[in-house]
Amino acid sequence: MEKPTEKEYPKWLEEKSGVAIDGSYERYFRSVTKTIREKTEESSYWKSFLGELKNFDATFQINNGGFELDYNTPELCEKSFASFLQKTYRKNFVRWPEPPNGGWILPDNWLERVSDLVRTKITVRYLDGIKYTLEQAEKYFQSVGLRTRQSLEARSEGYYAAHFYFVDSVEIPKKDWDTQVINPWIEIQINTSLKEAISKVTHKAYEVRRLGPGEDNDWKWNHESKDFKMNYLGHILHFIDGTVVEVRKQTITKDIQ
Repeated sequence: MEKPTEKEYPKWLEEKSGVAIDGSYERYFRSVTKTIREKTEESSYWKSFLGELKNFDATFQINNGGFELDYNTPELCEKSFASFLQKTYRKNFVRWPEPPNGGWILPDNWLERVSDLVRTKITVRYLDGIKYTLEQAEKYFQSVGLRTRQSLEARSEGYYAAHFYFVDSVEIPKKDWDTQVINPWIEIQINTSLKEAISKVTHKAYEVRRLGPGEDNDWKWNHESKDFKMNYLGHILHFIDGTVVEVRKQTITKDIQ
């Protein structure tokens, strides 16, 4: 059995689940993500979290010689249906013809198994501010009774990313106009200001690469290729971020002396 192409994927989903992935379903998906975003934005814990960022920054400054993280104000946004469908396609066929861990990702479970239906970004000035923010966010969201998880990614292609997730119960509409309660994960991506400045370029290149065939190491020796430039740029930026932290720490030490 051949792996379905992206074009064949909606038909494969319908055969597996009995749910037609058409314009009607896309409108339903948008209504669900809108409900999740609005419910989260209106929650007392989210409003308090936005205020807590100032306290996180103040504590970091006290422990780091007055250097601040300069947090942005994170705004929640909804994942597009096209991006969502593409992500389920990748995840479903990562072990083809076997299903992924946990079974096939289908319309009856995918609202809880895809972790970024609603997401946002937080930027920090310094690389060590990423782990610090992950720790502070985990303490905060667990203190208000929500489940959390986090991940730090580092790939040979120069892709570095820190993700924090929390989950809350949300009542959403069903396609038959009834309602149901689900537990969707909300994603917070944390990055440095330096990496965020060029993330649109590097992330797009990464997206294109991971939709292609398996890893090809030829780019590592082809300095003229786009992959060589984009991927090693990611490594260089990560190195610069780390070096900036070391220079900052040396500055603090000299000030103390």
